[in-house]
Amino acid sequence: SQYAERIIKLENGIVKSDKKTEEQNSSSKIKLAKSAVFKKRTQMPFSFSLNYAFAIMRKTKFRTLLNNIFLSSALLGIGVSFLAQGIIEKLIKDSYGSLVNEGSLYAETNDLSSKLNFKATTLEEVEKIALENSEIAFDSGICYQANFENFFKDKNSFFISQNSEKILLPSFSIRNINDFEWLEFCTKPIFPRLIEELEDDEMILQLKQGDIEYICQFLKIEETAQILGEYLDKHSVNICCETKNDDWQYEDEHIFTLKGFVVGQESRIFHSNHYWNQYIYEEEMRLPFSYLLDENSLPWTMKKIAYLKINNRIEEAVRKLRYDHKNSRKIFEIANSNYYPLLEEKEIAKEAPKLLVFDINISTIDLSHVALMKEELKNEQLTFGSFGGYLLFPNAFLEGFAKQIFFSSSERQIEKIVDACTFVEMGNQDFIDLPDGVLSGHYSKSLQGGVIFSPTKISLSYGRTAQTINEIVISKKMAMSIFGYENCVGKILHLTSAQSERRHGEKMERIFSSCELVISGISSETKKDVIYHDADWSFLFFQCKLNVSAFELVINSLVFNFSNREEAQKAKRFLDENFPEYKYVYPYDELAESTKEA
Repeated sequence: SQYAERIIKLENGIVKSDKKTEEQNSSSKIKLAKSAVFKKRTQMPFSFSLNYAFAIMRKTKFRTLLNNIFLSSALLGIGVSFLAQGIIEKLIKDSYGSLVNEGSLYAETNDLSSKLNFKATTLEEVEKIALENSEIAFDSGICYQANFENFFKDKNSFFISQNSEKILLPSFSIRNINDFEWLEFCTKPIFPRLIEELEDDEMILQLKQGDIEYICQFLKIEETAQILGEYLDKHSVNICCETKNDDWQYEDEHIFTLKGFVVGQESRIFHSNHYWNQYIYEEEMRLPFSYLLDENSLPWTMKKIAYLKINNRIEEAVRKLRYDHKNSRKIFEIANSNYYPLLEEKEIAKEAPKLLVFDINISTIDLSHVALMKEELKNEQLTFGSFGGYLLFPNAFLEGFAKQIFFSSSERQIEKIVDACTFVEMGNQDFIDLPDGVLSGHYSKSLQGGVIFSPTKISLSYGRTAQTINEIVISKKMAMSIFGYENCVGKILHLTSAQSERRHGEKMERIFSSCELVISGISSETKKDVIYHDADWSFLFFQCKLNVSAFELVINSLVFNFSNREEAQKAKRFLDENFPEYKYVYPYDELAESTKEA
């Protein structure tokens, strides 16, 4: 009662009393009884649970067995899948690692599908390039693409004329004006004497010995070069150029004074005016021209192409011009018989080389950007990709020579390969069985052990690194395969590659180009057939030595080789930020992702 506030007394259901008690101190503590049950966690005894589980298993033993089998299989499958993934990934990496290492980072142009348009650079632009590169270029000149034989189908002749009489010079035509050579590059003695400057209506001819005798007979003088020279020194002899096309109602005649001649194997014209052919065709003959080579304009329109006359080694000139950012949208094509059909390749090669200049309309990798990339990344180990030199397919883990190329120590073996591969049946033009001592390289055969190219730094077992594009370093395995012994430094490596193809009925004709390389060193590589050189070799060699067109050597991809994955990924982040105009591919990330999905 000490804790009650009121005390009510009942007796037989009747309240007898009701009184309040005194208020208790609020600080008084009330003791409560606590149950011991709440101090423990409610659970079944372990022995009961165990007995119950065994009882269930005895009643449902078949179902339990199946459940255990399925569960074990699932757990085993998970383990096997992880093991298989690791094994497959390792096999794939080991397989493709023979071509692309884990530190390979690729760069590509964003658009490889654009069609290449053929447009020559204007003469004014080429003149500017010549002035800015005077250390490698003498001057600029003009080459015209035109079917002169059809232009002037009714008459296209040169005559020797004197005293109202004339005789035909059958070795010359209007095309010779296009193919004229600058007078300062005439290395042969000029009869009757050296002449440095010519008027536009004067010329110097290169005559074959038969032409000299023929002219002397017409002039009724002794049939020697010396006597003909003395005659020209005292008498005026004219050259008459006559052209005619009845369909166009066009007829023209131009008279030139023959100031001298040189003796040679080809019929040529020399003049001191570097734009002499432009003066004759455009100002005298009034023929229209266009810089668009693909344009179908008037049938008498000539295609005008400006060129640079190079005074240095051609590969050095090409390298310097291509690495200049101002020329990133230019193509520099070495003059050949496609542009000068009257001249043989060996005759063109004797001259100071000409680089014909074209504009490019497709996406390409700017080599001046590559120079900056190498400097920032501190990495010189890269390979350039093009459709005519060395091909790169990062998404397919493939790279190799774009056109099949053959290597041998024997020139005779190379000649046999050329004979066997020149004419092949359509649909059966892939590859041939190679004789001993001959190796080949092609992107489709790289995984099967074909010859590949590498710009990476290597340890040399013999010799030194290659210094010019005429030298090469090869692997020990390649040396053994071709020469039969390791130390072949100083030996000649013969090679050939299909430069172009054209169809002949049911057969395909391949035009091969061959050359020689001096082996300067042997690497320690014993498992793969590899040739080594600087990165630029992959386009300079094919253009300058194998005569592959510069249009096929437009750089559309490249690969940097880093020592490990972390460096490659770091470089990718840098390039994505600083050179966003290109697309960067790290194939091993894509490979890992694809393997995980599989």
